Amino acid sequence: MGKYPIGSKDSDINNLLDGLARLVQDGIAAIPDDTSIEIIESKLSGEPVPERLVNFCNAEISKALTSQTLATEQKMAAHVLPAKLMQNVQATTNAQTGRL
Repeated sequence: MGKYPIGSKDSDINNLLDGLARLVQDGIAAIPDDTSIEIIESKLSGEPVPERLVNFCNAEISKALTSQTLATEQKMAAHVLPAKLMQNVQATTNAQTGRL
């Protein structure tokens, strides 16, 4: 974040914005002693938003393709579904797919 004094000219504000944009791209800057620049970090908790979106889409696609909603929703938990339940789900899916 760059700060400018109230009453600054538009050209000075634009120069500040251009300098900040270059700083983001280059990662380096040289500034006068009496100037300050604040770096503000995003404070998101958990996984990054794009990663959450990818994981959500993967889970939904897996459910659509395999009909294994309960197994997909467990998200790698140590809990394992009983084999009988999985066989029933697969048999139902195979029977329904055969009718298509």
